Amino acid sequence: MREYLCIFAAKLENFHIQELHALCAMHGEPFDADTEGYDGFDSPYLVARFASDEAAQRVARQSVLLRGVFDVWGSGKTYEEVAEAIRAMPAGRMEEFMVGDYGFKFVVDAFGKKIPFAKQVERMNYFSFMDILQKGRVDLKNPTHIFWILEELGRSLDPDTPPRRILFARQVATGSRHLVDKFAVKKRPYMGTTSMEATLALLVATMVHARPHTLVLDPFVGTGSLAITCAHFGSHVLGADLDARVIKGNKKPGVNIMSNFKKYGLEDKCLGFVVNDQSKTQVWARGCVLDAVVADPPYGVREGARKIGMKARQKQRNHRVAEHHKADHVPQCVPYAVEEVLYDLLAFAAKMLVLGGRMAYWLPTTVDYQECDVPQHPCLELFGNSEQVMAGRMRRRLITMVKTVEYDAAVHEGIDLDEYNREFYGVDELPEKGHTNFASKVFLDDTRLDDREKKK
Repeated sequence: MREYLCIFAAKLENFHIQELHALCAMHGEPFDADTEGYDGFDSPYLVARFASDEAAQRVARQSVLLRGVFDVWGSGKTYEEVAEAIRAMPAGRMEEFMVGDYGFKFVVDAFGKKIPFAKQVERMNYFSFMDILQKGRVDLKNPTHIFWILEELGRSLDPDTPPRRILFARQVATGSRHLVDKFAVKKRPYMGTTSMEATLALLVATMVHARPHTLVLDPFVGTGSLAITCAHFGSHVLGADLDARVIKGNKKPGVNIMSNFKKYGLEDKCLGFVVNDQSKTQVWARGCVLDAVVADPPYGVREGARKIGMKARQKQRNHRVAEHHKADHVPQCVPYAVEEVLYDLLAFAAKMLVLGGRMAYWLPTTVDYQECDVPQHPCLELFGNSEQVMAGRMRRRLITMVKTVEYDAAVHEGIDLDEYNREFYGVDELPEKGHTNFASKVFLDDTRLDDREKKK
């Protein structure tokens, strides 16, 4: 195993390690990184080990958080120390890249400050003693090798502070951060108030190992943010939503969820959409057929979760839909508590995923989050749990689970997940969860929330 430096984008710092781990698992590469003490907010530099340049390139190719993977040739606190380290490199280490007619270019970069162009030129010229530079030629358009001069200060330090370390490195691989712009919500013809931002949607696709010859379902598909990114990476996708108007489109004529797939040329990856109440999982065919489930369940800030049902005062009435209204009929719905949504989602994934299949979903929560807020199921194992800090008390977590136990209807059908979770976490009673009465905790007091629900 060879040592490399991974440099991440300075955003979504809590997700850096989770994404890298998922990418390694997807490509069958061991996850070997110096994660202890890693603080992506302070410095997004992470040392990791890969079998070869090719292995590092495979892992980095789908990443939307990695800026690049680098082979460090010299490091130190001063440029003199870096130059000394380069001169002390083992014989042949540099020569393997000095073959034939090759070009090179430099990138001078710093984390924690901006370096003026004149200073960048000075830093490049400092390394002119290197044989690989003397024998090669400058090629800014199609270089064979790209060399980086890196200065690490840390985000919170004064830019005039001397660097913690300086590195000279060869670029081995880059991520796919260009996809963030390609799939930006504002560029899609069909969007909604809850359409997921591109980076997060792409991250979900990575967590479930979206790739060719896999089948992915989004049971809360909405405008298709998660389904589109999974399709981009080669998966065939299915979508479901309770609201037929969302799937059909209710704004501009002819503009709907399929318009987004057409924009990206992904129509052949879309197997279709169904109107479905996710609390009624028995409507799905029996058998483990899905490779992945992705979900961003509605949780009551912009759009509250709903399921088909009748309010108590109306249950005694005889409600029959006239034949001529059935095609466009929107059934009456009642609130669908986040706890119910999550339990139903886990039960569905346990039943429908193939062994080794993955589910990634967004868990709404607050600053009151605690470990036992993440529901568990005997067929599923937690793989990743990372937090996105949002405004005020609001948080959300990307939860990734892997199916590790075959579903046995005799054992798992109708299992009491409350009881299972009490045993799993070793408590007599589960405490109130950070996502219980989520909207009231984030914006409203309980009285106003109750009044709002009564009016629906």
